[in-house]
Amino acid sequence: MDILVHDMLIHFYETTSGRSPVEDFIEALQKPDQARFAEVIVGIEKHGFGYSRVQFKPLRGKLWEVKFSAQGGGYRVAYVMVSGEEMVWLHAFKKSSQKTPQKELDLAEKRMKEVLEL
Repeated sequence: MDILVHDMLIHFYETTSGRSPVEDFIEALQKPDQARFAEVIVGIEKHGFGYSRVQFKPLRGKLWEVKFSAQGGGYRVAYVMVSGEEMVWLHAFKKSSQKTPQKELDLAEKRMKEVLEL
């Protein structure tokens, strides 16, 4: 039996000035956590939603999150799908509570609207 694995493409949200808040967040982390983010990116790009070392969870409407743990704690990345196999990472933050904080949700949603309007 053949299992088709689609390559997923991950883009990072950019501000109008060209900054990437998600990349800035990752670069500010300790090296082991940066390595875990890199592993997650490669895993998702290679295996798509079949990547088993993370959880994909709906947040609100088209807004979803990737949940995973690293040496420094739990991380969340809010994302939106812009086409069949294209994902835009909108916002990354360290997990501090069971529920996604409203300010993190609002920021991700604002960025999602910008991305979907392009």
